[in-house]
Amino acid sequence: MRHIAIFLLSFTSLLAHAAQWVVEAEPGGHVTWSKDSVADIHAQGGLTLWNTYMMQGNVIIEYDARIVGDGRVSDLNCFWMASMGEGSDSPITPRLLKARGGRFLNSYTMQLYYLGYGGNYNSTTRFRRYTGDGRGVDSVLYRPRILREYLDTAHLIRADHWYHIRLEQIDGRVRYIIDGECLVDYVDPHPLTKGWFGFRTTLSHAQLRNFTFSCSNPDNAPVVIRPIGTAPCREHPVTFGVPFSQGELADGAPLQVSTSTGTPVPADQWTLATWPDGSVKWKAVATVVPTASQGLQLSKGKDKTKYNIQNTIRLCTSANGLLADSIMISGTKVIGNLWLELNGKRQYVTSAVHEQQGSVRDCWRFDGTDFCVRMYLYRGSNEIKLVHTSFIDSLTNADGLCSLCLKAEIPVQGKLHQRKALFLTSAGDNASLLSMDVKPLIARRPVNLDANGEPADPLSARILPQLASWDGFRLSQLSPGAFSIRKRATEQSPWIGTIEGHRSPGMVAFGDNHSSVALQLTDFWQSYPSTLQVDHARSDNAVVSLYMWSKESEPMSFCHYDTIPHGLEAAYEDVQPGMSTANGTARTSVIYLYPSLLPVDTLASQLASLANHAQYLPTPEYLHCKRAFGFWSLDKGTATDTTLTDIIRFYADEQEHHSWYGYFNYGDVMHSYDASRGEWRYDVGGYAWDNTELGTPAMLWYQFLRTGSPVAWRMAVAMSRHNAEVDCYHRGPHAGLGTRHNVLHWGCGAKEARISQAFFNRFLYYLNADERTGDILREVADADTLLYHLDPMRLAQPRSERYPCTASARLRVGPDWLAYAGNWFTEWERTGNTKYRDKILAGMRSIAHLPHGLFSGPKALGYDPSTGIITWEGDTAVQNTNHLLSIMGGFEMMNEMMLSLTTPEWSRAWLTHAMDYKEKALTISRNHFRIPRLKAYAYWHTGNKICYATALEDLQRNKPFRMLRGAESMNTIPMGGKGGFYTNDAATYALDAIFMQEVMTDAQPVPVILTAGQSNADGRVPLDQLPSYLTFDKCYWSYGSGDFETAMGSFFPYSPRVAKPGIEHSWGFDAVVYHLLSKQQRQPLYIIKHTDGGTAISPTCKGSTHQLYWSADTTFLSHTGSASHGGRSLLKAFIRQIDDCLPRLPQNYDIKCLLWHQGESDQSADSLYYDNLKAVVAYVRQHLVTLSGNKRYSHLPVICGTYSQSSRQRSQRIVDALYRLQQEDADFHVVDASDLPLLRDRLHFNAQGAETLGHRVYDVLRTLP
Repeated sequence: MRHIAIFLLSFTSLLAHAAQWVVEAEPGGHVTWSKDSVADIHAQGGLTLWNTYMMQGNVIIEYDARIVGDGRVSDLNCFWMASMGEGSDSPITPRLLKARGGRFLNSYTMQLYYLGYGGNYNSTTRFRRYTGDGRGVDSVLYRPRILREYLDTAHLIRADHWYHIRLEQIDGRVRYIIDGECLVDYVDPHPLTKGWFGFRTTLSHAQLRNFTFSCSNPDNAPVVIRPIGTAPCREHPVTFGVPFSQGELADGAPLQVSTSTGTPVPADQWTLATWPDGSVKWKAVATVVPTASQGLQLSKGKDKTKYNIQNTIRLCTSANGLLADSIMISGTKVIGNLWLELNGKRQYVTSAVHEQQGSVRDCWRFDGTDFCVRMYLYRGSNEIKLVHTSFIDSLTNADGLCSLCLKAEIPVQGKLHQRKALFLTSAGDNASLLSMDVKPLIARRPVNLDANGEPADPLSARILPQLASWDGFRLSQLSPGAFSIRKRATEQSPWIGTIEGHRSPGMVAFGDNHSSVALQLTDFWQSYPSTLQVDHARSDNAVVSLYMWSKESEPMSFCHYDTIPHGLEAAYEDVQPGMSTANGTARTSVIYLYPSLLPVDTLASQLASLANHAQYLPTPEYLHCKRAFGFWSLDKGTATDTTLTDIIRFYADEQEHHSWYGYFNYGDVMHSYDASRGEWRYDVGGYAWDNTELGTPAMLWYQFLRTGSPVAWRMAVAMSRHNAEVDCYHRGPHAGLGTRHNVLHWGCGAKEARISQAFFNRFLYYLNADERTGDILREVADADTLLYHLDPMRLAQPRSERYPCTASARLRVGPDWLAYAGNWFTEWERTGNTKYRDKILAGMRSIAHLPHGLFSGPKALGYDPSTGIITWEGDTAVQNTNHLLSIMGGFEMMNEMMLSLTTPEWSRAWLTHAMDYKEKALTISRNHFRIPRLKAYAYWHTGNKICYATALEDLQRNKPFRMLRGAESMNTIPMGGKGGFYTNDAATYALDAIFMQEVMTDAQPVPVILTAGQSNADGRVPLDQLPSYLTFDKCYWSYGSGDFETAMGSFFPYSPRVAKPGIEHSWGFDAVVYHLLSKQQRQPLYIIKHTDGGTAISPTCKGSTHQLYWSADTTFLSHTGSASHGGRSLLKAFIRQIDDCLPRLPQNYDIKCLLWHQGESDQSADSLYYDNLKAVVAYVRQHLVTLSGNKRYSHLPVICGTYSQSSRQRSQRIVDALYRLQQEDADFHVVDASDLPLLRDRLHFNAQGAETLGHRVYDVLRTLP
């Protein structure tokens, strides 16, 4: 919970007086105050007791209230954050109080949150959000939906009971908590942040006391900015984006930037996007982080500090088509000419623009016929960043790519033996460096030099010129797993050397005793084949080349991988003549230059630090509360969160295991795995590279947002760079579109907007303030105009009598229109151009007015790119469902879009689609593709519990990822069922789960207790001896007992009993535990109990009841079935019961422990008991991990009671075994029962013994984490 008390207002006794309250009531209603500040409320009709203080920001309200049982018991209700509309006008003016007159229906004129606890004559508990639509006073059609509802008696009023109630509105999350149980946890898309509180009741006698509230304004708190991973140990430039809530920060309003310790630092700031009201949605910040600072913070307000920033680096641009004539430091030329070469030919700059000139950051843009370079310089830092984009033009597409490099001329004046080339051979904590002298001073005779580097004696003077001097040095990374370092004496000489390594960070430095320059090509080994080369090291101007495509490698051919098409039916491949082309695609690389006046030996000590480039960003909590990129959940350590983490880890491992690296491949993952070959389908049509299919980039980005994981960040950035450039077209006839999944990234004939859509690139643009990504976003703004000549449904549903259309173009609502709408929305919020907003609105309105909304017509609908209007001219009865509408980013993009822009008709159409999609998909399209996030959306906006249950069930069924548990690679995963594994499944599950965990958290995970054992766990105390204080009003159980009673997975209200005939009305120690835990949890408790008297673990114990056993022995289990289904295994029966029960719980569950009491019947095999029980515990734990995906259950607490000293079946060996397990297993807990009394049978605990043991067990249970 993010609750920062920037200003805090808390009133207790003060607000308990009539002066701070005002009454709105129907005739006869009145309120009196007692001396102890209790409000006594008598409602003869409707009555609202309003607090007169306006609450704003993040608000917490607490009070005690009850309905007195001397009359009608109903309506313990409340309003909070109530106002008269957007202006937050007071609802408690005398005029409005009189106008409403206490009548409930008149409350619809207000905006507010309402919870009616025990309303409608104590038959319902309901939560609503009132919109202020006054038409609801007279018409049911305009009244707000019931968002949450409870009908069970556990959630209705108990007369004369003082309830403690807590109301919250914190960062848009609205909660209602009563007696510690959270009944409402609602994410409000448009939260009410200002308003008044009112206690409400009808025709009842109520009392209110102990009223308090607090308000805080989190918008005034500093924004914490932290590095992803480890920050460099040097000053380092950073640029990052920061989101703000609507209305929070005016466009042009300044921010103060300081270190984490409060030291101000200079910064440039500019707006990236605005909200519809003109306030800032995203702001970019550029600064230089001082050495040793571990973070930054932003505060609102003008920075009045006077800075004296020295601009030591000067870029001299070229009139000769070069990137630069020189780069100088304090008047000294450190880098000479800087230029690009493609296929051995120099590329010339045709346009140079000074895009940004700030107080801290300068940005130059250089364009050529087939490249774009941005160069970033920061005052206060010598680091220069280059973002280089190479476009594949028709010539390169035809000839192939032979080499691509950046070349830098390095002036040197030191003597040859003072010059060095440095290669960083590894980075990070184990960084290593190779230093290579131009003239190594290695000779048969010692070479002595004086302080100036001159020969110190005649012999040295004679030897020095004779020593070999090396003119070239080269590090070649031609595969992802190995590099070599070579050198040569002249250009005509051979390369020599035997130095090799694994993976180079891509950094080279060259210099002498006067100056030096380091250069780094990022993602060097990942983007092989790449090379770092130094030439002319013996001349006055050495040349350092960074090869993004090494000339040593075989040329890259852009031909299609085959000469014949393979077809959709054969290979899931759409190949069309002339469409499998790379012409117009691109590739972007990031390069760093570090010119310095340091001697090269000094620079060597800094090289490892220079290779560390940390991105700085706000925390996940901040991004979440600002709803950056819509609605997603934070990682809270649930079983689902563990699965999501495992998915990212799995793809990181697979990337490594299968070497998904290379200049044109790095960042992407494979689409489908082929279990029959034990290999991903890298060579099968549309099953090879993923190319964003079903939202894989979004999966990575949202997982990063919610965790801040450096691994997720690295993978998300790499995938976005790849997808946005290589998978999409930037020039030519397909510019603005992308290519569907294929063996080659540009190979499929389907060129679609869903691949190139802005949604996938918004993350990198807004978080990095990345101008190159901004170019790409601009490229797709008008991509819908391509529909004039490129119909996405030209083959599947061609224009005909069946598919009539006179519109100028056609599209599918999903994924086409939703992709275009995301493009337009991004352009509108970045530029303010209302043309794009209007096209979205036109589409929303026209879709909503189709006969069946989003289900209307076939997939291909008429579309006019000039207006944005969508039409269907055919049979109005025709309907379709398209799963791609929701799972290619459209769902997430639209949910964010609707925070800024919607219409009532569109909101209804979007909700209807979410509510009805699953059923319509089955009946109309025979499509069984489950999209649980749609049902979750429907639940979020309607409170429909069937939608809630369906969403959870479908998410569980969509979870093939439990097979990833503990898998080191794909080869260790059992691939049953589908016979393969699909990245589609990973992406859809992840995006479903991430959304659902945000909007379906109304109830805390329900506590579950597992109970198993023999008769003392079953219970043998007569029911008439049950202590009167034990109540079980919120306890539900599933009870099984070997072959006596088979549990089918249903839960029933708990009532102590046993299955054996003749003693059914009995109870045991566990009943006490259930009572105590349910009271402590203040929410329903679920029990899965499987017990059978007289049963042993060891199959060697012949006296075990009905020859049933708890044994986990693999041989025994392999030869028998579940005891509940005719077999002899009680453990299988227990596990089957667990498997049946857990999916039927109303929401997420939290298994607290296993209560185990057993062992008396193992007396004849007591020497085996330690191993036998240890195996049973391990079996249960591992099964729970596998079933739930929650690794926490590998440490499931087990609480086990001992036996009474007077028991006739007590075995000291068994007791010793229990304590040995406790000593070895920190999660195994033994409860001493040796002093407890027994029944006359000298075997079972009597009432006193069972009650005492129950309390002792609970004392252990409540101390567990």
